[in-house]
Amino acid sequence: MAPHAPSDRQRVLDFLVSRGERGATDFEIAAALDRQQTSVGVRRGELVKLGLVEWAGFTRPAPSGSPARV
Repeated sequence: MAPHAPSDRQRVLDFLVSRGERGATDFEIAAALDRQQTSVGVRRGELVKLGLVEWAGFTRPAPSGSPARV
């Protein structure tokens, strides 16, 4: 695990908590935290495995226009 992973995981969790029911896509999280989308996806995935984050049940467009899970 990268040395910054625990703090980035906490930053992702804090951001998602602040968004409430609106949630966020990996792209939105990455933009807000100034991180790469792929890195944010890994951290979010870890939070899912820990049972702290779940899919909101809807999507929003990614920058490419394709649907991104919230």
